[in-house]
Amino acid sequence: MNRNDKRFIKCEQLIREGFIELLRTTNYNDISINHLCSTLCISKNTFYAHYLNKDELLHTIVNEQIENVFSIQKSSQQPFDSKNIDDLRFVYIHYFEYIQNNSDLLKILFSRDNEINFNTQISHRYKKLFLELINAKHQETHICPDKILMIDYYVAGGINFIKNWLLYHQDTISIAEAQNILWNLSSETNQFINN
Repeated sequence: MNRNDKRFIKCEQLIREGFIELLRTTNYNDISINHLCSTLCISKNTFYAHYLNKDELLHTIVNEQIENVFSIQKSSQQPFDSKNIDDLRFVYIHYFEYIQNNSDLLKILFSRDNEINFNTQISHRYKKLFLELINAKHQETHICPDKILMIDYYVAGGINFIKNWLLYHQDTISIAEAQNILWNLSSETNQFINN
């Protein structure tokens, strides 16, 4: 079947949504292709026309979320240039809008982190991005260990802040408050990384 066919695309979306629903209530390791297919009333052949296995399905969903988040970052030209602080603020506002609009899926990915490693995957991508931005800005081939440690701290803290806000505090701390808290914490770190 043609991957651009509307039926193929609709079925792929059905598989993803059904898988995400199962993740909501079932441990990843306990989800089988048989279970997924019977829940969705599709054949195993239909599933395998879209994905090699459940790991590829999960990988696709996780990577899609990470790419969506990173597309926000790419919309800002120089996020670490203190002269363009408005660009960084723009990125934060759009991050939180994306997080709020996709909170159900992100909650599942973060809450199943011991099985999925979403936190680790997105942290590695952010660290890589920060290092690339620093290299591009300063033409540094070797980044000082203190900056690398600060990037590790910043990335881990930022990702865990978002994770904990989503999972435990979204009802008590507004999106605007969360943005401001993270903005204030990250402003100091950005100044250190920028120097």
